[in-house]
Order: sequence, then C-alpha cells, then structure tokens
Amino acid sequence: QESCPAGNPIPQFLYLATDGRYDEALQALLKENPFPGVCGRVCFHPCEADCNRGQYDESVSIRAMERYVSDRGSSQLPNLRIGRDRDSKKIAIVGAGPAGLSCAYFLTLLGHQATIFEAEREPGGVMRWGIPGYRLPKSVLKREIQRIIDLPIQVKTNVNVGKDISFDELYRFDAVFLSPGARLNAPLSIEGEELKRVWKGGDFLERVNSKEKVTLGKETIVIGGGNTAMDVARSALRLGSKVTVAYRRTKSEMPAIHDEIVEAEEEGVRFQFL
Repeated sequence: QESCPAGNPIPQFLYLATDGRYDEALQALLKENPFPGVCGRVCFHPCEADCNRGQYDESVSIRAMERYVSDRGSSQLPNLRIGRDRDSKKIAIVGAGPAGLSCAYFLTLLGHQATIFEAEREPGGVMRWGIPGYRLPKSVLKREIQRIIDLPIQVKTNVNVGKDISFDELYRFDAVFLSPGARLNAPLSIEGEELKRVWKGGDFLERVNSKEKVTLGKETIVIGGGNTAMDVARSALRLGSKVTVAYRRTKSEMPAIHDEIVEAEEEGVRFQFL
C-alpha cells in the first residue's frame, strides 16, 4: 500500500474480494480512488514490485484484482458524503482529465459544489484521448466518469478558458483548481521532423482515439521507448502497418511498462536498440 500512488487500501480490498464481498471491496477502493476500472487496466502497478508475497513465490496480481473488483462490483457510488452544507464552497476546475475529475469527486464528497470547464468535446483527458481502446475500453471509462458526474458535478465541455470564459469569471468562484493537462510532445530537434509523414505520438493517439481515418504506410518506425511509444507502435500495428521501434538505449533501459513491451513483441512489433 505504501507504493500505491493513489493510496489504494490494498490489504482491505483484497481481503473483501477474497471473501466474495465485491461491492464492499469496490467501495473501499472508491474512498481513495475514483478510477479503479481505469487503474485496474493501465496502472504500472508499483505495488506489485514491493508486495511481500514476492519474497515467497511471486507478487499478488493486485492490478488485475482491482480490475476484477471494478467489473464485478456495483457501479453505484457508496454514500461517502461527509461535508456540511453550511460550509459548502463553489469551486471552478479547469480541465476534465484524471486530476480535474478526481478533484471534483473528492470536493463533492466533502460537500462542496464543483464546476468543471473542459476544452474538448468530452471529459476524460489523457484517459480519453491518449490511451488506446485495446488497453482502456471507452465503455469502462464512460462508466467511471458517469459515476463521478452523477454525484452531481457540472461539466461544461467545449469551453476554452481564456477564450470562451475569462479568468475574471472564474474568480467569482470561491476557489479555482487548474488541471489543464501536460499535452506536450517532446521534440527531437533534428532536421526533417516537421515533414508531413512524421507524426508526434500524442497527436497520433488522439486522432486514433477520435475515430479519425488514419492512413499509414506499409512500414512505420516509432522513435522512443516509453509508454507512449508502445501505445503508438501497437496502434499502428492494428492499422495494418509493419512497425519497428527504434530506441537509443538498451532493452533493459526502456522506461515503458514491462508488460507493454512483452505484449508488443508478442504482437509482432520489431525492436532496434542502440
């Protein structure tokens, strides 16, 4: 549990799940993490690296159990409201990604009123536009977001702060939480990277997730060894292209989740190191 960035009550939810009490297990997770269905699929599970069971045979599959509990448990949100109406504040949240939605979720449970302003046409941020559907089905994400919005939380989409709404208007709220995302693609700063057939990873994934028609050549080379590179490579493979990942270091130095590398290899992605 110490290693979980979301603070999941791991021993508690595992105990309840082992006892077949899936609704209670899910409620335990929802007290700390509003996205168990998402994390149960895409988290890099540092908890498993530090699991004591690994000293005996192998770590408990904590991420898979979180996913299972999320799928088996009731989608109804437990009664967690602990705030008082007389202390209620109005909060403006810029961005409906995982940070903004989580902020709205916990503020609402504390009895406050949250309004989210989102520039895109749908909430979800990197979960919606940056993670391929084969890793995170849109139906799962939609279910988790709907559970949060039903608290209720007001979400205003297609609103660009600074353009469609001013900061002066936001200042009418008691507090403002900024979570606009960090959607920057790291450039290589080399000649040719602005050519038409060169894509930036984030832009490519967003177009794929938007269901836009994406046409690739017979062969695609993916430069990089992180999680975005693996998502791009496996998505390009699904579009019918032969894919090679070119990484400047060794395989053991790749920052991508190990499972993603293994699965990419199994699917037919080729790797070229150094």
